Amino acid sequence: MARKGYKKYGNKKVYAFGTVFDSRLEHDHFLVLLDLEQKGVIADLKHHPGPFEIVPRTVGPDGRVHRVAEFTPDFSFIDVATGIFVIEDTKGVIDAASSLRIRMLAALHPHWIVRIVKKANQWRPIKLKLTQRKPG
Repeated sequence: MARKGYKKYGNKKVYAFGTVFDSRLEHDHFLVLLDLEQKGVIADLKHHPGPFEIVPRTVGPDGRVHRVAEFTPDFSFIDVATGIFVIEDTKGVIDAASSLRIRMLAALHPHWIVRIVKKANQWRPIKLKLTQRKPG
């Protein structure tokens, strides 16, 4: 049973700029992105945009309805130099569920850049390995 106020990875909420950040990492990365937006490197910065649908609502053969699966990343913006839409999600610890959601979003929108941020000014791109099995 979960304890009241228990945080799985020990993150602490940060209140700043009239909003709530889920962790210190998210807040610190927001400051980096805010600086980039003020310098004109990025545009249309949004905190917790979306949600983005990653699995549509489906009805099974037995008539059971499966609800939509959605993902809300931490940040979205447009890279001014390229005009490409960028999604970033801050993660101190990357668990299997969040990795799967982020990969699904990247696979559904190959024209977007989807990144995981581990430190406030460092990120890593999502690399999808699309391989086919050999017959037989």
